[in-house]
Order: sequence, then C-alpha cells, then structure tokens
Amino acid sequence: KLDSAAVIAKEYSRVDPPATPVLSVPAGATTRVNEEGKEVLFAEGLIGGQGAFSSSDYNFDPLGISDKLPFMLPFFRESELKHGRLAMLGFLGLLAPDAVSIPGFAAIMPKCAAAGKGGELRVVEAHDACMGDHLPVIGISPMMLLLLAAGTIEIVTSFQKVAFGWGLTIKNAGDYPGRQEIGGFLGQLPDTETEMVVRKLQELKHGRLAMIAFSGAWAQGVLTANGFPWIW
Repeated sequence: KLDSAAVIAKEYSRVDPPATPVLSVPAGATTRVNEEGKEVLFAEGLIGGQGAFSSSDYNFDPLGISDKLPFMLPFFRESELKHGRLAMLGFLGLLAPDAVSIPGFAAIMPKCAAAGKGGELRVVEAHDACMGDHLPVIGISPMMLLLLAAGTIEIVTSFQKVAFGWGLTIKNAGDYPGRQEIGGFLGQLPDTETEMVVRKLQELKHGRLAMIAFSGAWAQGVLTANGFPWIW
C-alpha cells in the first residue's frame, strides 16, 4: 500500500515540460528552418517567398539580408514594390511610341517629336531630345514635368505616413493612406483576406518580371536600334 501511494503521489507531482509554442503564420507568409532547427517566419512574414509550384516555398535570399538587416525589411519591400510599378509602366512606355502618335505633337515639341531620326531607338533619343523642348504655358520640358509629377507623388505619400502616424511597417509597405477607402468606394477591394493576399502576390511577381523585362528590352533596343521586339 505504501508503494502504491508513493507511485500515485509521484504521478501527481510530476510536472510536464512546457509545450512548444505553435508558430503563427500570417496569411501569405512563408517559413524556413533556422540554424537551430526551428521553423521561423521568412523575412519577418513578408509576402512573396512562394515558389512557382505550390509544393514548396522559394524564399530567395542568398545573401541573408533578411537576417542581417531585419529593421530594413519594410524599406526594402516598399522599394521593391515602387520599382516594380515603375517598371510595369516603363515597359508600356517602350511599346507605346511604336504604336501611338499624338496629332500635332511635332508642331508643339519639334525636338521631342524628332527622336529616333538620329539612328538610335526612338525612346533612347527621346530623353535628351525632350529635355531640349519646353511645353507651352508652363515653360518646362516634358521630362521635367514627369520628374516633378513622380517626385510629388513620392513626397505626398511618404509625408502622409508620417503625418497620420502610420510609420513604415511590413504590413503597410508600398501602401498609402486612403487606398482602402478609395478601393471600397470604387468596389475594387477583394472580399476576403485570401483574395487580398493573392492580389498582393500578383502585383509583386508582375513587378519583378517587369523589372527584368524592362532591363532586357532596353539593352536589346540600344544594341539593335530597332523597335519592338528589338531584334536585328
């Protein structure tokens, strides 16, 4: 009886080891195994580590920047998104001059309209040529107008994050105040969080592809001096 009582007392006094906390993975985030063998969030939970196939994640970070500079991740993501958006617009800008002409443009901007007649690709010569012309009334070049427009958008959206107390975080990187309100008013917001993650991933991957495509198209256009598809 004494032995049975001791066994029972020992069972009740035994303290089970604390359970390993379950990793909470935000929607759209991916995971990796760290040096200690533990599963952790890749790049603090940023969307975009998914591979081309659903069977595995890619988590491309060969230099380990997400581990060395974790405090810079929101800045890196915002920079990636903005460069991708500009690259998508820029690629369309490479195609547009070969397909669209503005009536009367040569009379207003003769130097800019003559781009491409010097033997180089039209969009290559357009930069310097359009710097030499000035728009009526406002008296600045088209290139300066583009610079002022892009700079104004950049300053205003960045200032709003400071003025409204948003700050720059992984969650709002690349976003701007009022986007959800405007999207809701126009009926363009996804209905579920999953759909929102898919939209964000689509924008990110389209932007990455556009950055590569723009660089390749520009280099090929400079070499060949021919329009789309920029071959000899």
